[in-house]
Parts: sequence; structure tokens; C-alpha cells
Amino acid sequence: MLAKLRELIWEKDIPSPTTPEYKEHHKDIQDILKFIDEEIAPKYVLICKKEYKELQETSSFMDALESAGVDNWEGYGHARDILKGKNQDED
Repeated sequence: MLAKLRELIWEKDIPSPTTPEYKEHHKDIQDILKFIDEEIAPKYVLICKKEYKELQETSSFMDALESAGVDNWEGYGHARDILKGKNQDED
């Protein structure tokens, strides 16, 4: 997908708005946007690096907790039930 996007963007030079080629370039831009909307946007989520790093750290911490046996903790099932209820509210 990204190769196709690069091809659409970089294959041609950007013409001046005063030239007839500008309309063709404008069509190329529309093709790029259509490709993004149809092929990329439905499959990916864009988040900032800070949030991505926080998600990675949280996931690593959860893995460590489970490795340490927190899944045997008496309140673990209750915590999962709370999470399921929260996720159902978001749907």
C-alpha cells in the first residue's frame, strides 16, 4: 500500500497552477486522497507517538503483572468484569 502511495505522490513533478498540467496534477492528488480513504484509513488508526509509547508501556506492565501471578489474585475476575462493562458502554 505505501509503495502505491509513494508512486502516486512522487512519480510526477508538481506543475505550476498557471499551466494546463495543473488540472492533471489535481486529479493525481484526488487519486491519492481516494486511495488513502479507501485503502489506508479503514485499516489503520493514527495516534501520536506519546500515546503509542504509553500504550506499549501499559501493555508491557500488564504482561509483567500476569507473569507475576496477578491473574491468580482474588479480584482479577472482578477487574475483568468491570473492563467488559466499560467496553460494552463504549460500543
